[in-house]
Amino acid sequence: MTDEVQFLVQGSDPEPYAVTFHRRGSELRASCTCRAGQFGSHCKHRIAILIGNPAAIVSENEEDCATVAEWLNDSPLSEAVAEFVEAERVLGSAKRRVAKAKKQMSRMMTGAP
Repeated sequence: MTDEVQFLVQGSDPEPYAVTFHRRGSELRASCTCRAGQFGSHCKHRIAILIGNPAAIVSENEEDCATVAEWLNDSPLSEAVAEFVEAERVLGSAKRRVAKAKKQMSRMMTGAP
């Protein structure tokens, strides 16, 4: 049995992109018509829906994000998504630490309090 959900998401092009999720058993696949998606690379449109951020969805089926989340929970992809979310959290923390260190160095180099 194969299930499918499609969203239209607004990206950088005037025309919305089509993001489609396919489920077959526990396997979850996703495609996107954006440039990155067409080249088989990760794209922010698929990732946003997978992590539960429907902000860019312009189609009238935003509630189908819950279906995709349910499919994700039953999929081996869920571990990779969780790892991505954690890596993004760590990266954000590292960026804040770097900015703080730069400010401290700048103050020390200029003699500012």
